[in-house]
Amino acid sequence: MKKYYKLALLNFSIEGSNSIVDSLFDEFSSIEIKDKCNTSIDFIFTTDIQPLEKFVQVENILIGQNKFQINNRALQYQVYIDEQKKLKVLLRYKEKIYNRSILRNKIYQFKNFNYLTPVETHAKNFMYNIFDYLSAVKLVEHDACYLHASTLKNNDKCIALMAWGGVGKTSAMLKLVLEDEWKYLSDDLGLIDKNGYLWRTPKHMQIYAYNIMGQPLLEKNLMADRSPLDKLSWHIRLLKNGPKGVKRRVSAEELLGEKNVEFNGKLTDLFYLERSDTPCFEISTVSIDNIIERSNSILLNELQPFTDYSLAMHSTSIRPIIPKISTFVEECSSILYKALQSVTPKLIKIPLNAGPDDLANFIRSQLNSTL
Repeated sequence: MKKYYKLALLNFSIEGSNSIVDSLFDEFSSIEIKDKCNTSIDFIFTTDIQPLEKFVQVENILIGQNKFQINNRALQYQVYIDEQKKLKVLLRYKEKIYNRSILRNKIYQFKNFNYLTPVETHAKNFMYNIFDYLSAVKLVEHDACYLHASTLKNNDKCIALMAWGGVGKTSAMLKLVLEDEWKYLSDDLGLIDKNGYLWRTPKHMQIYAYNIMGQPLLEKNLMADRSPLDKLSWHIRLLKNGPKGVKRRVSAEELLGEKNVEFNGKLTDLFYLERSDTPCFEISTVSIDNIIERSNSILLNELQPFTDYSLAMHSTSIRPIIPKISTFVEECSSILYKALQSVTPKLIKIPLNAGPDDLANFIRSQLNSTL
């Protein structure tokens, strides 16, 4: 089976007939295109990948002309450019992934801090370790780029909450959606084009225990319809590892409801969130250049293994199909500079002891002051 998807202006397809593909079909369902279309990336799950020839090896990477291959413990995938300048990605998972007993799958799931099955874990790893960096490389060719932000929309307002991981952007975004009728666009990796439009990204949210602490409505939505075994696993891991040691992957539609999800919107406000030892909330204007530098730094961290692969490939005598880090950063910077021309970025310094309610209330006060 083959399905088509649209991510901002980037069209791609996923093709295959195994349980990992089924899991990915579910995750990408919010951006599916029902009709066949021209694509820039084709992800093809197969049982056969032809050996690479005339390559240079750097660790687990085989680098050839207009082609490279990654060999991991459970997965082998090959990326090449076809005659139409399209990125083709062939993926082959080892057979043992699909041959586990029901009991072993249940034990694995119970111990997993996401409560994912082995198949769901491999689908998640595809999203983070393969799809993110390859789509990022192709998105810049379509005048769009990722930024590490929670993004949401409310009528003619569309905001991005940028931050390093763990600062509180997700918790604040969820409160604004559930309590103030904002519409969800993205979490983790936001997506913006050169015209300043934010776009829906399909990746499931990762909700940690600390995201729902003191948030009864969010906790109710997250735990609704979960099995007793799922809930037991959650509470055991919470007691053992604390609120940062247990999480659940969930779609925006499942957690927030379909009516609370949007597709795109023109950015009006950008807040960069930063924890500091300030005694109270502080807000100040920052330059576009400063925000772009911050955004690129965080994005490179989020897009691993892109940086490792790029450095390895560009250390060889073969010209690789993955761009240099500097080239990628320059392209992202150019897109962001155009996208942010009508926006005045703001830096919010958050007291170390401020909770989700405090942060959400401060953001509300700033949004109300601009109305």
